[in-house]
Amino acid sequence: MPPPRLKPLVVMLTGSLSPLAGGMFYSGRIPANKMAERGLSPHIIGQMDTLWEDNAGRWRVDAIEALPVIGPERFRMSPKVGERLKSISPDLVHLRGIWGYPSYAAGRWRKRTARPLVISPHGMLDVGGLKLSGAKKRIVGTLYERANLQNASAMHALNAAEAKAIRDFGLTNPIALIPNGVDLPETRSLPKRRSTDETKTLLFLSRIHPKKGIEPLLRAWAMLDDAAPEIAKDWRLQLAGWDDGGHLDALCKLTRELGIDEQVNFPGGLYNEQKAEALASANAFILPSFSEGLPMSILEAWSYGLPVLMTEQCNLPEGFAAGAALRIDNDPAKLARQLEDYLALSDDRLSEIGEAGRAMVAADFSWDSIVDQYLALYDWLHGVAERPEFVTLA
Repeated sequence: MPPPRLKPLVVMLTGSLSPLAGGMFYSGRIPANKMAERGLSPHIIGQMDTLWEDNAGRWRVDAIEALPVIGPERFRMSPKVGERLKSISPDLVHLRGIWGYPSYAAGRWRKRTARPLVISPHGMLDVGGLKLSGAKKRIVGTLYERANLQNASAMHALNAAEAKAIRDFGLTNPIALIPNGVDLPETRSLPKRRSTDETKTLLFLSRIHPKKGIEPLLRAWAMLDDAAPEIAKDWRLQLAGWDDGGHLDALCKLTRELGIDEQVNFPGGLYNEQKAEALASANAFILPSFSEGLPMSILEAWSYGLPVLMTEQCNLPEGFAAGAALRIDNDPAKLARQLEDYLALSDDRLSEIGEAGRAMVAADFSWDSIVDQYLALYDWLHGVAERPEFVTLA
């Protein structure tokens, strides 16, 4: 038998290669692009979707395939995934995201080849994530997902909370603790301080989905408008994101019923320059999520020097420790009181909080160091390096 290649041929497999993947579009694409810059490009395989063609150029890897899909939206399948894995014959597959057809294909590949499989759940194993579409996940788990997870060579956790969720799910695999990263924009593109007669913007930038806590945020905003109208009138709430599952119409209706439609707007999904402009022109950022892995949107907000209002479920406790985040609840009454306190802070105080976040991501969330960790993980599983320190055994 020939010796293993010094550097493994890696396939990164995922359900979507466009912003419809949410944070995974960034946490998968950016390290893949940076690996390619080092001459170590993974081969990317994903399922085609409506935004793929508009975003294909944002992948700068040597080989990428968006495969056609069949079936209804919530059960999209690409039967060619297995065929392509067999043809490429990678040394290792890195699966990003679970509960979909790529998991099934990755599991069949692992059983057939006995080669290493890394799985990144991206927050999909925490308690909140498991409750969403629970019936589907119970069926998928019984059919193939639980066995797939149990037999993975390593699980990838974005933070300690996700590592705990993996263990709480009953998995005993090695866990590689590797966070997401962020690129810092140039200083000149940071938010401009407003003049006293301008309305400030509290920005939400994520998917429009129940797990993101948008409904309680709207109810809290209406309570704020009643209790402290002078504060509510000084701010506008911008809820940017694509509609994941058809929830937008109900939220727009709720906004009108609550009488806050003049203070709240839904601009839809913002990408590329529009996204950068929204971050650069906002005054603060909010994510009242019930469940997260490690949200890219918060790292990006910090990179722009924005103060962040977030729940504990966003799984970034270092933000609270660094003075870069303000803790919020997703109970509407509690959140309304917190908004009243935080939005009344001076511009200088909000700026201090945002700058603490920018300094933290510059020090701790560099993409180059994160890529080093991914490559070390792959080398270990390929049998050409020792187990990295960030990999823990059960």
